[in-house]
Amino acid sequence: VQLSDWAGGPVDLEFRAHADSAKAAFGEITLENVQLVGACGPACLGTSFEDPVVEDTDQGPSKPSRVPGTWARTASNPAYLDWKVSESVGHNGIASLVANWQKAPPGNSKQLATLTLAEVTPADGSSLHFALRMTQLGDPGCGADALTVRIDGKTVFQGCASAPSWQLHSVDLSPWAGQKVAIAFEVQTGATVTAQGTIELDDIAIAGGCSWLCMREDFDAAGIKRWHPW
Repeated sequence: VQLSDWAGGPVDLEFRAHADSAKAAFGEITLENVQLVGACGPACLGTSFEDPVVEDTDQGPSKPSRVPGTWARTASNPAYLDWKVSESVGHNGIASLVANWQKAPPGNSKQLATLTLAEVTPADGSSLHFALRMTQLGDPGCGADALTVRIDGKTVFQGCASAPSWQLHSVDLSPWAGQKVAIAFEVQTGATVTAQGTIELDDIAIAGGCSWLCMREDFDAAGIKRWHPW
C-alpha cells in the first residue's frame, strides 16, 4: 500500500475483518509479516508477530519480549561529569540527554561518563541512529574532550570537534546481526585546565531491517527510563 498521500501526518493503520450476517458465512483470515518500510527516515517498523505487539484494551499495548532494557550509567567522578536529562528542548521533543563539565578535571586526570544499553540483538540491515550536538569543547580532540560510541568495545563513531547544531548520525549494525551486543556512548574529558564541554544526545534508535519492533529513546517521557516502540 503506497502511503505517500499521508506523508507527514499521524495516521492509524487498520486491518479490519468483516463477517457477513448470512448463516452460511464462515472463513479464516491470517496476517503475517506486516511492515512499514521505505522512505520513513529512522523510524521504519516491522513485526513478524513472534513477539506480541497487538494492543489489548484492558492491558494496554503489549511489549515485545526482546525489547532492550534500561540504560546503565557509569561515571568515574559523577560530581564532575555524568549523563543527565536536560531541562532545555532537545533535537526533537521536550528533552535530551546532556553531559556537561567545566574547568580542569579532578587530579588533572581524564574523566569518563558512559551510557550503556546491554543485550541488544540487531538484525541484518538494521542501524543505530542518534542526534548529537557538541558545544563549548575547551580541549577538543579524540584523545581529549570527545564522544565515542562503541559496540561490544569496538569504536564505531567518534565526535572530536565542536558541532554547535544538531547532527544526525547512523551506524550500520549488520556486522553484529544475530549477536547479543552492548551499545555504549562514552564521554571523555581532557586532562588540562582548558577542559570543558557540553555534549547532548537525543532520539537514539535502532531501526531499519529490524526482526522485531524497532525501538527508540527520546528522553521526553520519564528521563532515562527504557526503550519503547517507535
